[in-house]
Amino acid sequence: MSFDELLRPGTIKNSRLSIINGKKRFRVASAEIPEDDSIFVLGFANSPTPDIEALSIAYKAPKRDLFTGIIQDAFGSHMHSLNQFIVDF
Repeated sequence: MSFDELLRPGTIKNSRLSIINGKKRFRVASAEIPEDDSIFVLGFANSPTPDIEALSIAYKAPKRDLFTGIIQDAFGSHMHSLNQFIVDF
């Protein structure tokens, strides 16, 4: 997933992300934001099959700790919760 601005590098807590295709849920094994980039990279515990054309991503922003395990831009502003964002392949 890419954004229109640089993100702060780091690891995103897996529990903040939900990946779904129809009724099938995919468990996130890892989620990180690379150095000097505007994307986050997901690793799946159970990989989607090649016939999947789209996935729905949800991200739950924390209410308290706004500094660790979250998606932030380069200036430290955190991303708000995102629900059912469709990613096409």
